[in-house]
Amino acid sequence: MIALLLTASLAFASDWEFISDKDGVQTYKSEVEGSPLLGFRGVATLDVHISKLLGLILDDDKCTDWIDLLTECSVPRRLADNVDLTYQRYDLAWPISDRDYSVRRSVELDLAKSEVTILFESVEHDAIPEYEGNIRATVMRTRWKMSVVEGDKTHIDSEVFTDPKGAIPAWLVNRVQGGWARKSILALEEGAQKPDVKPYADIATW
Repeated sequence: MIALLLTASLAFASDWEFISDKDGVQTYKSEVEGSPLLGFRGVATLDVHISKLLGLILDDDKCTDWIDLLTECSVPRRLADNVDLTYQRYDLAWPISDRDYSVRRSVELDLAKSEVTILFESVEHDAIPEYEGNIRATVMRTRWKMSVVEGDKTHIDSEVFTDPKGAIPAWLVNRVQGGWARKSILALEEGAQKPDVKPYADIATW
C-alpha cells in the first residue's frame, strides 16, 4: 500500500526572497501559505558534469557522504522506472529526537533540454514502518533541477520544504533549514568529483 501524503504541486506563497550569495551558491527563502515554516532554495553553477552529479545523487551507498546530518539511506522498493521508495534517517543533536522519512523519489530526464529533475515527496508505505525512537517527518517538496551549461558545467536549482514534526519551534527549523541548500550543493559538488563516483550512463554524452 502506498499513500501520497502531499503533492509536489504545493505552491510557495510569495516570490523568492534573496538571502545570500556565499561560496558561489545563491540562497533564497519563501513563505508557504498556511505554515510558519519557510521554503528554501539554492542556485549555483558547478564545475562538474551533470552525469557525475546525478550518479552521486542516485548512489544510495554514498548518500550519507554528502547529505548533511543523514546517517542512513536505503531503497526498500522500486516502484516503477526511475521511481523509488526510499528511507532516510537524520541524526539530530541531543535532546532532539532523530527524524526519518519515507519518501517517493522520481527522476525525469528531458533529453531535448539536457535537463534532469529529481523530486522527493513523502509517502506512506508498508515497506517503511515507523520506528521506535524516531519521529517521522514529512517532505512537502524537495526538488533538484539540473541542466547542462557551457563546457562540463552544470546549473543546479534546489528547493526544499519539509516539516520535521515534533516540538521543534518554527524559528529553529527555519534557521537550520536555511543553510541546508548551500551545504548540500557544495557537498554534492565536492563528492561528485571523486574518482569512485560513476557517471549516470544515460546522460554521460550530454
